[in-house]
Amino acid sequence: MGRILQKFRRQDSGSAVIEACIVVPLFLFFVLTMYGLITVFLAQNIIGHTLLQSSQSLALDAYATEQFTTPQGIGSVESGIRDFFLDLTGSSADDPHFSNSERWYDRKHGATSEDWAEAAEARFLGYFSGGDRAAADAILKSLRVTGGVDGLDFSGSKLEGNDLYIRVSYQVEYFFNPFGLTEFSTTQQAYARMWGASVQE
Repeated sequence: MGRILQKFRRQDSGSAVIEACIVVPLFLFFVLTMYGLITVFLAQNIIGHTLLQSSQSLALDAYATEQFTTPQGIGSVESGIRDFFLDLTGSSADDPHFSNSERWYDRKHGATSEDWAEAAEARFLGYFSGGDRAAADAILKSLRVTGGVDGLDFSGSKLEGNDLYIRVSYQVEYFFNPFGLTEFSTTQQAYARMWGASVQE
């Protein structure tokens, strides 16, 4: 009787080992897959939210430039008063990561699609990492964006009439990617209406 029980125990033990060999790898694969999907979703969310902030901020540039830059022909007294108020309010500060008095949007004055893409990238970095390119690069790479900042392509950004579109294309490498084969190409876009400026062709 004892021998029969021992035989059943050995069979039970062997079954448990076989079950573990099947279940544990499947469980690990499931966990890694879910973590990879969460990372992709997080990257999409963060980049999308930054695009929205960037587009709204860029849409104000034209208004600020039209209102605060000194127009030609203004008198020296009016110019002095304007400069005083700009200095007083801090509006004269020109940081392309958050404001830009250059006429990057004005096709009439020679603005090109490269100018728009450059303005879009600078504003994106401003809202993504305070303008710190190295920090943005580290964050993007931790989110598995291929190439970090250099992997972001803003060349699809454009102006249509007074409508501003910031478009970024990039690739996200899947977290569980042992052979380096799984990358997702994606494009996100944000839209805003330019404030108080008639952008001329």
